[in-house]
Amino acid sequence: MITITAMGETKLFDDLPSFDRPPVVEVAVGVHFLQLPGLTAVALVRLVDDLWRSRFPRIVEQPAAPPLSAPGGVLMMAFQLQTGIPPMRLWSLTEDETLLIQVQHDRLLLNWRKVKDDDPYPRYKRLRRDFAQVWREFCDYVGDRDYGVLQPSVAEVSFFNRVPMADAAEIPAFVEILNPEWRIGGQLATAYQLERETTDLLPGGHQNIALNYRPENGHMQLEISTRIDVDTATGEVSEVLDSLDTAHRIGVLTFDAVTTESAHSAWGRHDADNS
Repeated sequence: MITITAMGETKLFDDLPSFDRPPVVEVAVGVHFLQLPGLTAVALVRLVDDLWRSRFPRIVEQPAAPPLSAPGGVLMMAFQLQTGIPPMRLWSLTEDETLLIQVQHDRLLLNWRKVKDDDPYPRYKRLRRDFAQVWREFCDYVGDRDYGVLQPSVAEVSFFNRVPMADAAEIPAFVEILNPEWRIGGQLATAYQLERETTDLLPGGHQNIALNYRPENGHMQLEISTRIDVDTATGEVSEVLDSLDTAHRIGVLTFDAVTTESAHSAWGRHDADNS
């Protein structure tokens, strides 16, 4: 049973479990907002160059990520007739490519990625601090230009983990931990994926858990993505960070609940938080 306290709570880290050797290979923290019609491809390039080129010198163009879906499959966007150049997403990466900013017309995310095996996970507190700076810079920049009204809607924290797994025979036991009522019978596919969505975490909460196993990789990919509504229409940094903190808290408690005690021992789990 995962118990979540109210949003805005100040003690969001003190009682969380922590792991000395977490299996995390990527973390994304960020904010989704109502579409900014003026944040076109040209405006995005200028924004990235003006704000982050010195710290994130590598720029990569990506297709725009699809609109965020709310629970029940409702798209969190207003319908627009698309003419001209389609929207795009820009990645701004550090030289070592471990940190990247993703920005497009309806979201801003900061990702940490494990590029080399010995790259240490910088912990959420550092990513939170770095994102707070990026978000402030973004808010100030957008506020000085005619891009539209910046209205944050959802804060997101996503963890991507590589859980060692000898073979597919271990999958049923792993899935049963997620929910004792789930059973897997018959022959397992070489590639396996399971998704769970729940909206009863707290008002405004939504979580997706995805599993993907490929035998050639020798591990299970466990993704836990938690999204919390931002309780503001003004873009206040404190409100955005409160929602991020709640999403992080739920994600950590979920990971702790769905992984085994033997895995906890291998990962150096302890109750005192240092994330």
